[in-house]
Amino acid sequence: MADAVVVEARGLGKSYPQAGLPVDVLRGLDLAVRPGEVVAVLGPSGSGKSTLLNLLGLMDEPSAGEVLLYGRPTVGMPTEERALLRGRSVGFVFQFDSLLPEFTALENVMMPARIASSDLSAAEADARELLALLDILPLAERFPQTLSGGERQRTAIARALLNKPGVLLADEPTGNLDRRNGEAVFSKMRDLAGTLGVAVLLATHNEYASRFATRMVHLSDGRIQEAS
Repeated sequence: MADAVVVEARGLGKSYPQAGLPVDVLRGLDLAVRPGEVVAVLGPSGSGKSTLLNLLGLMDEPSAGEVLLYGRPTVGMPTEERALLRGRSVGFVFQFDSLLPEFTALENVMMPARIASSDLSAAEADARELLALLDILPLAERFPQTLSGGERQRTAIARALLNKPGVLLADEPTGNLDRRNGEAVFSKMRDLAGTLGVAVLLATHNEYASRFATRMVHLSDGRIQEAS
């Protein structure tokens, strides 16, 4: 359902000990992301963007509040159950693509299926479809070192989407790219959100991301300062 919430934060808070005292990184955040949305989380370095994505992606536990995935509470969930839910429902893209140099672009995209011992024939078909959607299918048999930065990042996005997650979390996905390639990556993420119905949440310091987002959230000192 288009109006269903894929991932939601309720009163989310995170603190870390420093010199024996807790330091708040996030404080009482509320955020809901729906299928097909591209929500850009903007803010300077240290504002809590990466921490927010780690919590929403079930990579870490909050100090306060709740994270819900498809309406399912996740705080306190057993580690193994969290890992299974994360693997089925969440895709991650980071600033550095982390492609394996000894494998082709196609093989890199298929890697999640290899790790999960899934049907490789079906995985290859899905991988080729994703590469086509990202306009890099002709590069499928090339190795990462022969690809441009933008092409490598598109390959990483395809890899993150292979398992058909409901939410794609991207942490500074264009931080290693020039503006032209960065805009191309943002544009493709927006297109994929609409085509696949995936909820996209991207953390970035690039203000031009607003051109490709359906909604923006600004973080400062661990709080939402403005949303549009």
